[in-house]
Amino acid sequence: MSLREKLAKVPVKWAAPALVAAIAVGAVAFGAMPLMAADEETTTVYKETQVERGDITVGVTETGTATIDAEGVSFGYNVAIEEIYVKAGQTVQEGDVLAKLDISDLSDDLAAAQLDLSKAEAALEQAKIDQQLNLITAELNYQTNSSLTETAESTYNATIDELEYNVATYANTIDDLEDQISDYNSIKKGDATTEKEISDLQDAMDAAKAEWEAALAEDSGKTEVEIEELKSAYQKAQEKYEMAVESYEEKLDSADEQIEKLENELDAAKLQYSSAVAQLNAKELQAQADMESDLITGANAQTLYDIEVAQLNNNVTSAQLSVEEAVLKLSQLQEYATDGLLKAPCSGLVMSVSYSAGDEVTAGSAIVTIANSENVYVNVSIAQEDIASISLGSPVNVQLSAYEGKFTGAVDSISVTPARTNASTVSYNVSVKLEGDTQSVYEGMTGDVTFVTKEITDVLYVSNKAVTAQDGKNYVKMKDENGEIQTVEVTTGFSDGKNVEITSGLSEGDTVLIESQVRS
Repeated sequence: MSLREKLAKVPVKWAAPALVAAIAVGAVAFGAMPLMAADEETTTVYKETQVERGDITVGVTETGTATIDAEGVSFGYNVAIEEIYVKAGQTVQEGDVLAKLDISDLSDDLAAAQLDLSKAEAALEQAKIDQQLNLITAELNYQTNSSLTETAESTYNATIDELEYNVATYANTIDDLEDQISDYNSIKKGDATTEKEISDLQDAMDAAKAEWEAALAEDSGKTEVEIEELKSAYQKAQEKYEMAVESYEEKLDSADEQIEKLENELDAAKLQYSSAVAQLNAKELQAQADMESDLITGANAQTLYDIEVAQLNNNVTSAQLSVEEAVLKLSQLQEYATDGLLKAPCSGLVMSVSYSAGDEVTAGSAIVTIANSENVYVNVSIAQEDIASISLGSPVNVQLSAYEGKFTGAVDSISVTPARTNASTVSYNVSVKLEGDTQSVYEGMTGDVTFVTKEITDVLYVSNKAVTAQDGKNYVKMKDENGEIQTVEVTTGFSDGKNVEITSGLSEGDTVLIESQVRS
């Protein structure tokens, strides 16, 4: 649509309300301002601005500083530098030649690298053999552990039964020994039947003696034969009595010996009983713990098996990585030994060159340091009021002071520890990783970092100052082909507070006017 067509669509009747509004505003302004001197005048001036196409972004903006991951390029052996092909500040691409090395002394290193590879390959084969053998053990362990769920309780019960049986056995032994001691004590206290028999034998002996002694008297009238018979009867009665007494005393002595023996056995049985009770109390807790452990082990049999298998696989993987590292080391060394060229491992900016031609380089020392253009970050400090609106991966626009165009990126990390604190300010460090072509970014460059909360892209926009509102509609002022100022109705959209989206009424490249008043 041409400018003439746009102007033709503006309703003529709008001019009157606008004029009234302008007069009203002017009247208010006049009433609020001090009276101007008679010779002061107010002049309306216009500034031209273009309708542009681009992005409108709203977010948190802070100043940040660029940092770049540096990668030192070194050689794993002591060598001399023949030539250096780059300088600090030079941009290089991955694979570019950085230096030429003196490789005349690398034959021994090649042999050592080949030996390292052979050792790594042997270790890999051993890891594979160990894996096959230990997998069998792992299977057996799995089966054993799986069965623990079913056998844990029965094992616990068997253990407790055995312990309780031992306690009961020693308790029965104690009871039996105490019964035997009681029997022997009864013997010591005497048996009424035995004592009566001894008493009867003693009475018989005394009677025989008295009868014999009476026969010895002169007036007894007993013959010598009768006296001898009475004497013999007495002696037999005495012998029976003494034998009974001796037998009884021997029985009492035997009872004392048995009691002493049984009491010793009783003391030992009591100690064994106490020990069995203590073992029951202690081992019952251990058996309970063992049962619970077995139940847990059984329940996790699959997990334990998986861990064993994973460890075996890790051993093989680790050995495989060692072989790959040895192969890489040997291949790199062979490559160096072929042409002696040191190449850039990444694209980026050469930050420093530490050696010159003819210098001796120690193994592992950085010969050239390259800022890796794939790992460019901007670090910024965000106030505590805004940190909650930022999250990992959030989109970010970066406008470096050194360049016109903007860079895009995303939040890479957010520190949860305050970067600085005082009475009124707490802030947190946020790291943004830049995307796209960042080879032009230098370490330490500064710029504005906008954490996008809303963004619309590829839209028409114009300065907010060029748009006025009237009766719920928006208008801009433009010059027609004759240079006359006309008012054009427009439809607006999203605004960032500085620029506003134009959805209809204007085209890219149109010139609109920003009106202002100047006193003279």
